[in-house]
Amino acid sequence: MLTDAPVQAAIPASDMERAKGFYRDTLGLNISRETEDAVHFESGGTQLFIYPTSSRAGPPTRWRPG
Repeated sequence: MLTDAPVQAAIPASDMERAKGFYRDTLGLNISRETEDAVHFESGGTQLFIYPTSSRAGPPTRWRPG
C-alpha cells in the first residue's frame, strides 16, 4: 500500500544555493546527498530533493531514486 511506501518530493529551484540554504538552514533538514544535478534532504521518513531549473518542467532525466 502507498501508506507503507517511502515518500520523495522533487522540487525545482532556479537558485540552487538559495534553495539549499533555505532547506538546510531555515528548515533544518539534513543533506543526505549532493550531486551536480541535485541536493537530497531527509526529514524523518520523508526525502526531498531540489534540482536546478529555469522552469518547472520536471526533474532531470538522469535522476534515479535512492
